[in-house]
Amino acid sequence: MKNIILVLFLTIANLFVFGQEKKVNNYKFIVVPDRFDFLKQKDEYKTSSLTKFLLKKNGFTVFLNSEQYPKDLIDNPCSGLKALVLDKSTMFKVKVIIELRDCSNRLLYTSKEGVSKLKEFKKGFQEAIRNAHASMIDVVFEPFLLEPVSYTHLRAQESRGLGDVYKRQTYR
Repeated sequence: MKNIILVLFLTIANLFVFGQEKKVNNYKFIVVPDRFDFLKQKDEYKTSSLTKFLLKKNGFTVFLNSEQYPKDLIDNPCSGLKALVLDKSTMFKVKVIIELRDCSNRLLYTSKEGVSKLKEFKKGFQEAIRNAHASMIDVVFEPFLLEPVSYTHLRAQESRGLGDVYKRQTYR
């Protein structure tokens, strides 16, 4: 009897601990700083605008911190993430990491290190950011559907060539 209670307790505790895990997909918005800490000027080497562009390709709504935010993000600042590019460069290589943090500054995602051997700073940072973003293929915004979708409905849509629209959405 004690073993059954212990197993039930551990199972419930496990659900509480891992069930509350924050995922990047829980956030619709990403805010990219105008100037990263390792740079001296706003959008130097086009790093901020390139990061914004690349994260938009993942399906997120991305804003620079100097742009006007939508009402949803203004009303609930915790509905967005902050994207940071960290410089890990050495003498001969430009290395960067892209981090996604929530409003409490908790780290939710870290990309793999993007590396470039180009000597020119602008091209080197841009190539390194693109390489770091290439490791973020699993970070895609997938809105949840409110209504369950039947499998036959999906097959009908795919046969008409609309299957790509549904592949990025999560079904219940």
